[in-house]
Amino acid sequence: MKAISTLIVLAALAPGQTTNVVTPPDPAELNNRGAQAYYQGRFADAESLYRDALKSWDQCAPGREAERAITVRNLGAALRVEGRFAEAETLLLEALKKAEADQGSESLEAGRTANSLAALYWEWEQVDKAAALAVRANSTFDRTLTGHTPERANNWELLGSIYIAQERYAEAEQLLHKVTENAEGRIVASAYNELAVAALRQDQFAKAESLARKALEIASQSVPENHRIRAAMLNNLGQIHRFQGRYEEAERDYRGALAIWRDSLGAQHPDTGKAYANLAALYHERGREAGAEELYRRATQILESAYGKNSPLVLRLRNQLAEVLRAEGRPTEAAAVRRKTAGAVSLGFRNTQ
Repeated sequence: MKAISTLIVLAALAPGQTTNVVTPPDPAELNNRGAQAYYQGRFADAESLYRDALKSWDQCAPGREAERAITVRNLGAALRVEGRFAEAETLLLEALKKAEADQGSESLEAGRTANSLAALYWEWEQVDKAAALAVRANSTFDRTLTGHTPERANNWELLGSIYIAQERYAEAEQLLHKVTENAEGRIVASAYNELAVAALRQDQFAKAESLARKALEIASQSVPENHRIRAAMLNNLGQIHRFQGRYEEAERDYRGALAIWRDSLGAQHPDTGKAYANLAALYHERGREAGAEELYRRATQILESAYGKNSPLVLRLRNQLAEVLRAEGRPTEAAAVRRKTAGAVSLGFRNTQ
């Protein structure tokens, strides 16, 4: 399951302002309160504060374009996490166009916005777009930044995740180790989580479990207990246990992840849908076909709404549902479900990222 650790940027307060100012609120203060809400996992609150900040930038500080751009990217991140991908795309594409027009396509601001778009497309299951933009951001940061900055580390972690999906494990691990060696906090936890995914993809189960537990240990000190990043780590630990046949442990991990996603992001969020799909796969492997069918249908409905009925992920889920129906002795229904995916090429279900 994807667990990228987005960099949310604080804005500088106006001269004479302090964080205690209440009326009228400084847009930078609103942005920073939004960032605090985001990192606490209160994404709806973060969105509201970012929108208020944008209104305040336009009304009270029209000349502070660089700081307004920070809030735009932060709002895009909040919308992405909430699963509102099309809204985030519109916002960030406009921001990228403006950055390119005002400062140039190779400017730092364009690179930052490219990184935000890459994170969006990654969670939206559009890997090729995500890869191109993350590579672009990486190139821009290499030219314009020095040292191991949070922005560079954030993009390394994202690009490493994408490389894992592309089975470019050595390149992914090199980038992720740069994060673990030079950053701290939640992004390090996310990097260890992705290293666990890479190990799992290569059937290195003991290594994967050790890395996943390290990710959870670091996350326990850097994110709230009910944060979506921690849910992704529990999900991946469940994958590791399931692939080793440790089904009781896997179910416990999956249910823990599902509870966090459902409570923090909502019952119809794509992450919740993917959690249902993983639990369905576990049920199917254990012969609990009625439960698997219910969960696959629920997951398919959620993810079809998020990604479209012909997305590779949804097509893969339909095929898995057909397998369950066939196992239940319902071949006619299974064939009907399979016909919906006839001729489609499945790119695989990246449920461990």
